Amino acid sequence: MLYTLAGGGTLCGVAALVLLIVSTATDFWMQYRYSGSAANQGLWRFCINRKCHSHTISVESCPYVCQFSSLLTVMQELLWEIYSFWDATRAFMLLAVLSCFAGIVLGLSAFTNGAKSRRIRIGGIALLLSAFLALLALSIYTGVTVHFFGKRYLEWRFSWSYILGWVAILLAFAAVDRRGESEESGDDEGKKKGLNGESEPQQPALPEKEEESPVDMDTITLDPEEEDVDLVHCRIGKIEGLEILKKAKTISLRQNLIKQIENLESLSGLRELDLYDNQIHKLENLQALTEMEVLDVSFNVLRKIEGLERLTRLRKLFLLHNKISRIDNVGHLSNLEMLELGSNRIRVIENLDALSQLDSLFLGTNKITRLQNLDGLHNLTVLSIQSNRITKMEGLQSLVNLRELYLSHNGIEVIEGLENNKKLTTLDVAANRIKKIENISHLTELQEFWMNDNQIENWGDLDELKNARGLETVYLERNPLQKDPQYRRKIMLALPSVRQIDATFIRF
Repeated sequence: MLYTLAGGGTLCGVAALVLLIVSTATDFWMQYRYSGSAANQGLWRFCINRKCHSHTISVESCPYVCQFSSLLTVMQELLWEIYSFWDATRAFMLLAVLSCFAGIVLGLSAFTNGAKSRRIRIGGIALLLSAFLALLALSIYTGVTVHFFGKRYLEWRFSWSYILGWVAILLAFAAVDRRGESEESGDDEGKKKGLNGESEPQQPALPEKEEESPVDMDTITLDPEEEDVDLVHCRIGKIEGLEILKKAKTISLRQNLIKQIENLESLSGLRELDLYDNQIHKLENLQALTEMEVLDVSFNVLRKIEGLERLTRLRKLFLLHNKISRIDNVGHLSNLEMLELGSNRIRVIENLDALSQLDSLFLGTNKITRLQNLDGLHNLTVLSIQSNRITKMEGLQSLVNLRELYLSHNGIEVIEGLENNKKLTTLDVAANRIKKIENISHLTELQEFWMNDNQIENWGDLDELKNARGLETVYLERNPLQKDPQYRRKIMLALPSVRQIDATFIRF
């Protein structure tokens, strides 16, 4: 998917637009000599000895060029032979300028809003289209010019207007950031707030494991008496030879080169299996692990949740950063307390009704557009759906035990739907489109409130937080009210219990 304004994309896009305009408007696409006279031309005019004339001019209508009348007549006869091609070049260059301008405007508007949206992708496509249109225009001009002038003149060359066009094409391409589908969900995110309130960078790209050579398990010494087996980053390519680990309770196979889950039948007493950061394509061959309580298959290439039918004692399931598109085949996990499905391709919250013991649900960085199907999660205390496509706070009425709600980096415009969530201690609605703090005066147990990167401008809105006597942390930076010189002082006066404003602790 295409995104604009990542890194130096803004500068590249603006520079491309300026160069496209200059290239299209100026008269130095090529220079040559005709009958001893210096000549140059652009898309709209040709010039002889610094006297410029429209490509469509008639000699008789311009008395001041009579001294060149015979030369101009010959020139026009020659130019008419390729006039249709120049029409096409002009048209494509004008379309390239308009497309580039549209891409910059769309990208900037979405970037300014602080939330991912379709406008970012459309802006990227517009910039890419601009580059292709300009490329087509210059290709036509190059081919026709070489064919036409190359046969008639010995002294001719392309000039700086023409060169600027090519530079603009390169800049337009550079302004488009092409990211993989794993980042597609949200989609312009430099940094986002983590669960501890600090900023954390985007997930770095994983190293290419194909460049490493896997090793055989035969080269690794295993202790049959060991209960906690650590095989992290050992370049293991295949799970085998673990039969001797009869007493093992936890096995960590993180950061290896494993492509298939296999040969685990003898480990029936295993409680925890960690396969984080491998190359696994499918959840399979786990049926013998009936005592399993914790399973981590994050940072792999899973496309589906499956193969967990016998793992009924599972308490924690981590499937972060895969390619899963649907929440499915988890209804039988009645003991599940934590489910991590962040950084996948999920569009709908579904099939969770039977998870009555679920305490924490993480669905950040997906493609979810609506809060729904959460009614059966009565014991849920932590819900994180950051960096999705949610525009409305709804469907939370059954979550009466909810304590932490994370909805940052979405497209929410109004704080609402929290009437039954009176136990909330943390509310994160940062980086949305909210203009007013409202409908939270009943949240008396609130301790942390994150509202940075929104559109709050009225100091009176802070009255909504006065009933939260235990409020300690408030994030309001990058709102219009931060421009007030007394920003921190006014927050302290309005909310005397606060001990931290944005990332800075208050000194007494």
